[in-house]
Amino acid sequence: MALIHHEESAKIVNQAIAALGQGKKGLADRLNKDPSLVSRYASGAVRPKAETLLKCMEFIQEEVGSRSEGAQSSLDNKMYSAVKDVVSNLSSDRDADLIHALFKVLQVAQKV
Repeated sequence: MALIHHEESAKIVNQAIAALGQGKKGLADRLNKDPSLVSRYASGAVRPKAETLLKCMEFIQEEVGSRSEGAQSSLDNKMYSAVKDVVSNLSSDRDADLIHALFKVLQVAQKV
């Protein structure tokens, strides 16, 4: 299985930065990472590990969840929880493409 392309993971990181609304430094603080590393993630120069992508997805979900209302929000949260449970059990290196595919499903379903 091929690895996630750097530009695809950069998109996830940049969406998390936007969702938090605190810039790259804010995301770095939330991830307990050096801000320069987050900058390299965001530019696509470095591919983050699966755990980091999962955390970014969580930040995006929190922002989407705060915008959603009613039954659709409940459905979104259930779907996200199910995907998160699956992703949590995946291997950082071996399953990176699957993690990215699951993120794409969330993007389509939630218009992230």
